[in-house]
Amino acid sequence: MTTNIATFSHSDRAVNHRPTLSLVRDGKSVQLQRTPLNTREPVDRKDFLAAMGRRVSTVNLVSTGGHGGRFGLTVTSMSSVSAEPPVVMIGINRKSPLCDAINVNRCFVINVLSVQQQHLANSFAGFHPEDRNYDFDLAHWKNGITEAPVLTGGTATFECSLLSHQDVGCHRLFMGTVLAAGHGVEDALCYGQHSYKQARDIDAEGADSGTDFVLEQNPVS
Repeated sequence: MTTNIATFSHSDRAVNHRPTLSLVRDGKSVQLQRTPLNTREPVDRKDFLAAMGRRVSTVNLVSTGGHGGRFGLTVTSMSSVSAEPPVVMIGINRKSPLCDAINVNRCFVINVLSVQQQHLANSFAGFHPEDRNYDFDLAHWKNGITEAPVLTGGTATFECSLLSHQDVGCHRLFMGTVLAAGHGVEDALCYGQHSYKQARDIDAEGADSGTDFVLEQNPVS
């Protein structure tokens, strides 16, 4: 009778180690090489962007201020990292002057925009219809704990001191310790499938859909 027994072996300490599959057949061991995942080619950029386009995110205006200058940028790459201690993360294209400014200022604010602030999202993304791009005069700001300006009238704000940063591909990831947080009552401005959207609570008829909100589409102006 033929008996086949398969076992896997690998070493986390060997950077270039190729995991092996040991196949025992009729009492004889045969070693088979397996291709590590980190040697595979990444997904095609077009497919990656198409899949990411189906993802819905809040629209955030990241601001900083200090010796490195005052800058702002519309960002959707933002997430919570830890609650104890409170830490958040943002991803900024490394070509943006905001990256160097945050490194110098050592602080930033994540301003979660409301549905009434679509014009700010366009401005700080460089797409304002009247060419008022990156114009801080389009909004009302207040002083916070750091020198970074804090937007008023938004959905939420997170005032952060820079904890660390790391370059990954074309972006720089900034980790920030949250020194102060605030929130308003306005619905958050969202973005997905190449258009702005608005989060709405689901009514009783849609409660069995298993989601917390539905989205209304607002075309990008």
